[in-house]
Amino acid sequence: MINVLITGNPGQLAQALYHTQHTPHLDLSAIYKSRQELDIAHFKQLRTYLEKNPIHYLVNCAAYTQVDLAETDQANAKTINAIAPGYLASLAKELNFTLLHISTDYVFDGLLVKPLTEDMPTTPTNYYGQTKLAGEQQILAHHTSAYIIRTSWLYSTMGNNFLTRLLNRSSTEEHIHMAYDQLSSPTYALDLAKVIWEIIRLINQNPNLYEPGIYHYANEGVASRYDFAWQVRKRFNLTAEIIAQPFSNFLQGAKRPAYSVLNKEKIKQTFEITVPHWQESLEHCLQHLTHHIL
Repeated sequence: MINVLITGNPGQLAQALYHTQHTPHLDLSAIYKSRQELDIAHFKQLRTYLEKNPIHYLVNCAAYTQVDLAETDQANAKTINAIAPGYLASLAKELNFTLLHISTDYVFDGLLVKPLTEDMPTTPTNYYGQTKLAGEQQILAHHTSAYIIRTSWLYSTMGNNFLTRLLNRSSTEEHIHMAYDQLSSPTYALDLAKVIWEIIRLINQNPNLYEPGIYHYANEGVASRYDFAWQVRKRFNLTAEIIAQPFSNFLQGAKRPAYSVLNKEKIKQTFEITVPHWQESLEHCLQHLTHHIL
C-alpha cells in the first residue's frame, strides 16, 4: 500500500486528484488535508504529523494563487509559496518520501514567443510568480527526490477558476471583455491529476529510472482568454457577448506574461504520456458540467 498525502484541499487540483485517484495498478491510500487541518507553513506541526503518519509521496497543491492580491499581501504569499515548499523538501529528505510540487507558468516573463522549456531563464513579472519561483528554488536547494510540475491556466468545474468565474459572470453581465493577445495553454485539472497519479505509479515501479527536477505539463495547443471564453459561450449558448480586447487594457493589477506556452516534450518523453489538446479537454469538462447541471 502506497501512502500519499495531498495538501491544498479543497482546492481544484486536490479535488481533481480525489476524483481520479483510482488509478489502475496503483494500490494507494490517499489523505487530503486543508490548511486548517495541516498548515505546511508550520514546520514543527508538519514534522510531528509526518512522523506519526509516515508517507511515501506528498503532492503539494497548496498555494497562494490570488495573483493581484499577492502584490499587497506579500507576507502570506511568500509564506505559502516560497517558505513552506522548503519545509516540505527538508522533511522529504529527512523522512525519505518523494515530493511532487505544483508550480506555474508565471515564473516566466512572457517576452520570448516560443514554447518554454524547463531550462529557460525565469524572470517573473509579478510577486506571485516571484514567490512560486522562490518555492522551486527552495526545493531544489535541498537536493531531495522532488518533482516540480509547472502548469498553466488551470481550470475545472470545481472551485474558483477562469471557467467557473466566466460562467458566473455570464449570468449577470451582457458584455464580457477578454484579452485576445495573452497566450498560453488552458489546462484541465483532471488531466493534470491523472498525470500526477501516473508519475507516482511509474516512480513507484522504478524509483531509479526517473530523474527528479522540473517538468512542464499543460494541455496541447495555444489559446487566448478570448479563445477559451468564446468556446465556452458557443458550447453553452451563453447570452453574454464575448468582446476581444488587447491585453494592455487589463493591466490594472499585477502584470501577467503575455506568452507562457509551456513546452511539454520532457514530461511526454520521460513518462511516455500523451497530452490532450485543450479544446478536447474543455469539451470533456463541459460535458461533465452539463451532466452535473442536468
